[in-house]
Amino acid sequence: MAQAPEQEKSDRTNIEGKEAQQLGHSEIEEQIEHEIEPKNVNYMAEPMYVGWLNIQNINRSGIRQQLVRQAENQALTYLALTETHQTEAGMERHDDFYLYFAPGKPHTGTALLLHKSLQKKLKDIEHISDRIMLAIFNGQAFQLNFLIVYAPTSEISSQEKETFLRKPYGSI
Repeated sequence: MAQAPEQEKSDRTNIEGKEAQQLGHSEIEEQIEHEIEPKNVNYMAEPMYVGWLNIQNINRSGIRQQLVRQAENQALTYLALTETHQTEAGMERHDDFYLYFAPGKPHTGTALLLHKSLQKKLKDIEHISDRIMLAIFNGQAFQLNFLIVYAPTSEISSQEKETFLRKPYGSI
């Protein structure tokens, strides 16, 4: 007598389950090792060493060179900067680093100090607002996004804080 398709499927599952039980854990692990080729699961080809600083005005004398020296001394490849007071977007080259600015208001602004080793992985930089910058990197397995956010501080009016928190940020 022919079995119903559902019962036939159920019998097959039971048989496969018994076979797996008979193999034992070490045999299954050995079989998996031979069937699955190991892959590099690093997200970037080289490691990223990340730091963050609230610099309270990047236009002070010598601050850019000081940031580069600090990044070199700490072997940082990515340094997020907030409260730059920079009002225009731009990019500057400093030794082995690139400095990207997002446009801000006089007491806001974000920036990114990026080592040249990551420059080729940088896909895009988006200036979301005067307080938010998005850096997009091409990783090995997927895209890697970093947000640099300078949220309003206690000295800012309640209305400005509320606007920051409630504003829809379509890109993120």
